[in-house]
Amino acid sequence: MLRPLVVLVAIVLAVGVVIGVGYRNMHGAATEPATSTSLPSPAPSHSRDGYLNPAVGGNTKSLSPRQSTSWAAQLHETRNYYDFIAKAAKAAYDGDGRAAYYVFTTMMKCGEFQREYRGAENPDAQFNIDESTRKLPQWIYDRDRDLFNRCRGLIKGDPFAQLPKRTDGYPMTYWRAQALVDGDELAIANRAGESLAAGVNAKSDDLRNTLVSNAQNDLNEVVSSRDPEVLFLVGMLLADGRRSPDPSRGFAMALAACDLGYDCSSTNPDNVFSVCKDSGACPADADFAFYLQQMVGAPQFAQIYAKAQDFKSLLA
Repeated sequence: MLRPLVVLVAIVLAVGVVIGVGYRNMHGAATEPATSTSLPSPAPSHSRDGYLNPAVGGNTKSLSPRQSTSWAAQLHETRNYYDFIAKAAKAAYDGDGRAAYYVFTTMMKCGEFQREYRGAENPDAQFNIDESTRKLPQWIYDRDRDLFNRCRGLIKGDPFAQLPKRTDGYPMTYWRAQALVDGDELAIANRAGESLAAGVNAKSDDLRNTLVSNAQNDLNEVVSSRDPEVLFLVGMLLADGRRSPDPSRGFAMALAACDLGYDCSSTNPDNVFSVCKDSGACPADADFAFYLQQMVGAPQFAQIYAKAQDFKSLLA
């Protein structure tokens, strides 16, 4: 099992506030699969200096706060991912791209449990046996058990039974593609993260330039949505020094997203630094601003904060 290693790595990342691309869960799944550069890219759009300009971009569709946060809030509140996926899948099938994105990411959360326990006669009993062989802190067991309980219905159930039959069924790749087709900004930002990650390891300058250009176009498009959830993800992408010449701009965008309504607390399980809270290594009421200031120090934090205010002015 990869769970122990992934958790320990996540703690290191959380304490240092060095956040990588995309969502990573306790079981090593991430919304950054192998590069998918064959997916359609948006029409090119350009900013003055390569920095994301919210006034520029091909996407004029803007989600209301209710639309942009509804599925995330439901996911965080539910104790039953089977029921959540069944509900979201119906909306996604009818054209709700954000619902499709959350079907995709929720399936990723539960993928390892499905692979490991689908053939087990009693998944609960087998899970307990597996957990008993691991020598880890209690908080990791608690977090593992909580996720298993939420995913239990998906181990052998079919949340897509109410949808029209498809020869290939409804794998998570179907929902990711659907989210992109429907123009969901989170899915597009995630694709940009894949392009940036692939660009770091590109074997030729031409390929690297193409990947970076695709990512720039995607990111310009989604920033124009002004969706705080999207802005936070984009900020985290650009805060990675391997993918951005000025990580402080990415941190500033993420900080601005917090002010604009994104849940930047450590109680939000989509924030990787929530692991730091669960482990007891950080204050329970800590938020993104706390972690950022701990990492960069007060003087640089003040500069990032000023950039965040400038970015909010551009959005306004």
